[in-house]
Amino acid sequence: MDTFGTVLVAKHSPENQCFANEGELLVAARPDAKAKLRLRKGAHFFVGLKSGQPSAVAWTKQLNEPMPAEEIVKSAIECPAANAIGATEEEINKQIVLSLSGRVQALGDGKPVVTDFTERTAEDKTLIQTVHRVFLQKIKKNGN
Repeated sequence: MDTFGTVLVAKHSPENQCFANEGELLVAARPDAKAKLRLRKGAHFFVGLKSGQPSAVAWTKQLNEPMPAEEIVKSAIECPAANAIGATEEEINKQIVLSLSGRVQALGDGKPVVTDFTERTAEDKTLIQTVHRVFLQKIKKNGN
C-alpha cells in the first residue's frame, strides 16, 4: 500500500463549518454521505477520523515520517462516521487514496483544500471527486 508524507488535518472553527477537532486527521467523505451537522447547501466535506465530525475545509500538514495508508484505513474503519467515508474497507481505502494522493502531496504545509464533485455526462452519469487548493478570503476567528 501507499505511504503519505502530507496529510489533511482540521482547524476547528464552527463559524467556517469546520467542526472536527483541532489537528484531527481528515478524509474526504464519499459522494452520497450526509454530514452529522448542517453544512451550507452544496458543500461537500471531510470527516474527522477520531470525532467523526464534518469539516468543509482541510489543511495540509507535512509529516516528518510518511504515514502508511494501512494506518489511516484502520483509523477510518474505527471512526464513528466510517459509513460517511465508505461502506467497505475497499471503499474506505479508495477515499483515502483520493483524499491524499496527487495534488495534495505536492502542496506545501498549511495550505487549505476543499473537496467537490464534477458530473461527467456521457452515456452514464458518473461523479468525479477532486480535492483541490482554495484561496480563502477571510477566516473568521473565534470571538471576532
